[in-house]
Amino acid sequence: MDRKNKLNLKSSSMMFREWVTQIDNVLSKVETHKLDGSLLTKEDSAFHNARTVLAECAVQCKAAPAYVINEWVASDLIEDEIESRNAEMEKDER
Repeated sequence: MDRKNKLNLKSSSMMFREWVTQIDNVLSKVETHKLDGSLLTKEDSAFHNARTVLAECAVQCKAAPAYVINEWVASDLIEDEIESRNAEMEKDER
């Protein structure tokens, strides 16, 4: 999806919207490159930090917070964010 397109949610659930917003805020702040210009990898501390923060995004359920993203899913989301932004940058350079 083109980053310029807005995601229009069909649901009215504020609980869901707040959770999606939390995740979006974390992913939008993920560093994509290291100081040397190479892409961030799973071994980098910035990746580890983002993964931890993403896994701590909880759905604020009525009974108790639910942590539905584990570190494995968080890693995949971060890798996808990095790859997607990198592809957009390459596309813009053409």
